[in-house]
Amino acid sequence: MGGLGSGRQKSYNGKQTVDESLVLDLNCILREGLHPREMSMSWKTGSVETASISYIIGKTNNRPTLTLKYTFEGEPVSEYIPIISEPQPYGGVRYWMRCLLMNGSVTVCGNRCSKLYLPPGQKYFGCRKCHDLSYNSCNTSHRFDSYYKEFVQNHGPYPRKRFNEEWSGKGYYRYFRTRRAAKKWHAKMQAEKGL
Repeated sequence: MGGLGSGRQKSYNGKQTVDESLVLDLNCILREGLHPREMSMSWKTGSVETASISYIIGKTNNRPTLTLKYTFEGEPVSEYIPIISEPQPYGGVRYWMRCLLMNGSVTVCGNRCSKLYLPPGQKYFGCRKCHDLSYNSCNTSHRFDSYYKEFVQNHGPYPRKRFNEEWSGKGYYRYFRTRRAAKKWHAKMQAEKGL
């Protein structure tokens, strides 16, 4: 019991996050236009390069396409991603990538998105929905709920908003290292209320 990898994972709900994934941003790619070309892109953590890909912007049936070339576990991967355009109400055109992952079923996802993600351990880029990714803020939004419930049980009612403002950033358990410190603080709060 309690071996390597046991217990609660890093995130609140166990989902992988967008922050852990490689992000392919179409807006960054299209800064230099849609003319056919071959380029490369890399991701860094600090000053260390963690991953790189080469991509080709081309045309198929007079529509722009993006072809990614990279390796996954030593195996070369070539991924085709169609680029679709949508006219805007006040002029201009907006470009999207079409997600072609299978999403665990027989049908192709087909979501249009400006960013595609490659989480650790996955072979192909896809949208957040297909990879079931979450944002880091979603995973940490309720991390103080248990502190608040315990605080109310031990020290009586206290407005949730005020608790979040005063104690969430400081860390309730780090601040009240002893029961005596918690009682002292509670007495101070009661005195402020005039009880």
